[in-house]
Amino acid sequence: MIISSDAETIAGKAGIPDNIAQAVVNDLGYLLNDGATTVDEAEAFLEGHYNGQVPASVRWDVVVDCYIRNQRSTPENLL
Repeated sequence: MIISSDAETIAGKAGIPDNIAQAVVNDLGYLLNDGATTVDEAEAFLEGHYNGQVPASVRWDVVVDCYIRNQRSTPENLL
């Protein structure tokens, strides 16, 4: 399976399996680039959606921050 560099970074920093990290990156792309979803809403979505699929120690705020920092441009709603 080929995964994006964003997913590789998230998998490495958050301890999420590669396949789930890629799904998280895809979800964050949709959620955060729509201009209406806040960081807190994205974190809450991920926590609810991936509950039980990742270690309980995963900090979703770190995952979202990592994703945002890896983007070339930051949507205005995240500044």
